[in-house]
Amino acid sequence: MTRYHEEQVWSDKIRQFSTWGTVLLMCVNMLMLLLVQFVFEPWKRYRLVNSFEGKVRELFVDNQKTLEDLQHLRNDIEKSNKNYDDQLERLKQEQIIKEQQLAEEKEASAEAMRIQQEKNSHLLPDDFSVNSLKSCLMSILTILNPFGSISWAENGSVQISVRDFQFFVYFISSLSVGFGLLLKSFL
Repeated sequence: MTRYHEEQVWSDKIRQFSTWGTVLLMCVNMLMLLLVQFVFEPWKRYRLVNSFEGKVRELFVDNQKTLEDLQHLRNDIEKSNKNYDDQLERLKQEQIIKEQQLAEEKEASAEAMRIQQEKNSHLLPDDFSVNSLKSCLMSILTILNPFGSISWAENGSVQISVRDFQFFVYFISSLSVGFGLLLKSFL
């Protein structure tokens, strides 16, 4: 019976420890609930509000700086637009002057070309003198000269650029091929 009695005592101690343990856990739980509700949550809320207000203030400051930069940029653009307008007006005037000069040069060149063509209007030489052959060759070269860069040198030789010589060779070879094809079709 002593054994039964010892077991009862131990069982009561365990139940008592269990009860007080449960009560202690409930108190700790209640303490945690109260701490969270009245200490940690307000502190967290205060910290969030302050950080949000700080970020909003930073945004306002950044926005103000951006507005100031935009205003400076607008002022700079207006100044540069005025400068560009002045430069554009000056360039337009220069272009008009250049176009007038170019038109005058074209008229002078056309007149000189007309006079040259009147001089060299005949393709065949009148006689077989050097001057007659030279004028005939010059009139042929003038007709075949699309770029106007063939000229006579002072020593009597013809100066021709590589581009004009290539054009002349291509022209003559094209005529030769065309003539050959024409002869082939007749034969």
